[in-house]
Amino acid sequence: MRRFVTVSIALPCLLVASQAMGQELVSFSSNGQLYPAIAKDRYQKEFKDVEKPEVQPEEVKLFKTLYWARMPNGRKVQLSGLVAIPKSGAPKGLVVYFHGTTADRENVPSRYRGNPTPEEADLAVLAFATAGYAVAMPDYLGLGDHQGFHPYPLGSINCWSGIDLIKPAREVAAKSNLAIGPNLFITGYSEGGAVAMWATKRIEEMNDPALKITRSAPLSGPYDLSGSQAQAMIGRQSNLKWLGARVYFAAYTARSIQKSFPETDLAEYFSPSFATYIPFVFNQNLPDKQAIEKLVKKAFQIGMLQDLNRI
Repeated sequence: MRRFVTVSIALPCLLVASQAMGQELVSFSSNGQLYPAIAKDRYQKEFKDVEKPEVQPEEVKLFKTLYWARMPNGRKVQLSGLVAIPKSGAPKGLVVYFHGTTADRENVPSRYRGNPTPEEADLAVLAFATAGYAVAMPDYLGLGDHQGFHPYPLGSINCWSGIDLIKPAREVAAKSNLAIGPNLFITGYSEGGAVAMWATKRIEEMNDPALKITRSAPLSGPYDLSGSQAQAMIGRQSNLKWLGARVYFAAYTARSIQKSFPETDLAEYFSPSFATYIPFVFNQNLPDKQAIEKLVKKAFQIGMLQDLNRI
């Protein structure tokens, strides 16, 4: 596994995103709405343990949005995402939120219809849209409507799914007679934290007058894949929950590499039984919890508790 971590670090160098293509809205459709009473109740429950401002939410309009974004090879690809806008508009501006790790293409923002699931999309809408912000959330390459593979955990590639949603999100608002203020905020969590940091870097490099970042707040992301993240993956860990998370992250990264480079033999980096089990699990498009349970069970069977390198 130690060798695998080293190889996974090189993948971003082999996939380079073109920056020459403009953003384009394909279509948008209503995903319903989040009603004020429901929003206020869930806001109080979900954030009960944190210091928070009092809100008087209004109805939030939800739009599934299809748009063109740039691929690593420079081609256009149609992606899906969610745009959430308060009924009277969003004078405070637009928040681009990048979601955390998931391999379940249905556990993504564009599937959110005002219900408590997908949970992360619900939390983002509750946190921002109830306070007067519009929210744009990409599903990412390989998730949602896009049928390719998800290049996990490469923020340098996945950041374009959010950057290229900014102008379509504002167009959705304009066509819906909803105003969005000029401020632009970038944030995300877990995998999305690193994607948010890359998005911030790329937007600053673009020097586009229409894309001026007001604030950026990446959260808890794998920012340093070749340094602290690599060390964390192979270091000692006694907490079984986080040990299981490592197995999932490593397997997900391995599957991403194998999909990018089919000649990759995962048996060079994992034990043969675990190497063949990785594509078996991910090809089923299971909910994340089920995929994690299967991978961790297999890892325990081959002695991961004694030594993580056994997988």
